[in-house]
Amino acid sequence: MRLARKAPKHPCRRVSLYIPTKKNLQGDHLLVKELGWALAEAVCDEMHTTHWYVASGAELESAVLSRQVFDLEELGYSDQEISERTGISPRRICHIRAARRAWEETGDIEVARRKGQMKTCYLSILLNRGW
Repeated sequence: MRLARKAPKHPCRRVSLYIPTKKNLQGDHLLVKELGWALAEAVCDEMHTTHWYVASGAELESAVLSRQVFDLEELGYSDQEISERTGISPRRICHIRAARRAWEETGDIEVARRKGQMKTCYLSILLNRGW
């Protein structure tokens, strides 16, 4: 959260932070300032040359509400009933299920993200059932 608060605003008004390659990491980069050199390098190894976007409140709310699909499915509701209760389209329900199946089969969040056609932050909230 510290990073999210201090990261610069993206032109589309979302908060984003560019993750450079390890060799291009500078001592004045926000990652280094907030995490320290060693951890910043580890983040660069994993996520280099990407922008890290902080999820908006609407994205967080949508992901949390979408978790109801799993709960209603366990209670035996049909896709139509789930759609009526949650306001989620039947097509989106299929995407949510596809992401969950891919996650359970592979344990790879990137594979699950592609199968479900969703953003990583959305998917990680959706699959986190430990709340």
